[in-house]
Amino acid sequence: MIQKQLFGLIGEVKSIRKVKDGMLIETVSTPQAKKLFSSERLDSPKIEVTPENTLNYSKGMVNCKNLLVEICSELKSHEVTKVRRIKKKVNGELQGTPNHVLTFNTPKLAPMIKAGYLVLSVRVHVPAPIRCFRCQITQMCVCGKELHGDKRCEDSIECVNCKGNHLDISKSWPIYKQESVIQEIKVKENISYLEARRKVGLPTPHILW
Repeated sequence: MIQKQLFGLIGEVKSIRKVKDGMLIETVSTPQAKKLFSSERLDSPKIEVTPENTLNYSKGMVNCKNLLVEICSELKSHEVTKVRRIKKKVNGELQGTPNHVLTFNTPKLAPMIKAGYLVLSVRVHVPAPIRCFRCQITQMCVCGKELHGDKRCEDSIECVNCKGNHLDISKSWPIYKQESVIQEIKVKENISYLEARRKVGLPTPHILW
């Protein structure tokens, strides 16, 4: 019944499926989405239509040492809404790298962009698993134990999950590798984190990252 009402309102959509908090509708065009947003009713039941928070944008990586973060306003024609330079620690200080993460206001990445006279290739940005410092609700120190002071910690490292002598975000830890695979599936297939977990055969997570 709902599918018939949608068809009468905006025509054929790309997909529609039930999710935890309602229904997820993927439209075939921006005008179709705008028409759906402007609607308040489907026949008699009143509904609320909002953009999905995670599937309507994408992040890509470009490599260019001359690209400035402030150039974001010049990339609006490419649907770029944010530019972030990746930094790394060198001798204890954060320094900028040639890698930049671009946020696009579209679920599909452009293969390349033009920034001034520069033509840059865009590749998919797969974020690393995020470490949580309030793991299991308890505020944690960088060493993996409960917070134990404001001074620089010199305690031995302990994994908050398996109690091994490594950080819970160590790249050699099997859980970190597992989370990396989940992040890659999530980004490349443009699905939610929980859907990506189910794809690798995992239940709803109980470990907080």
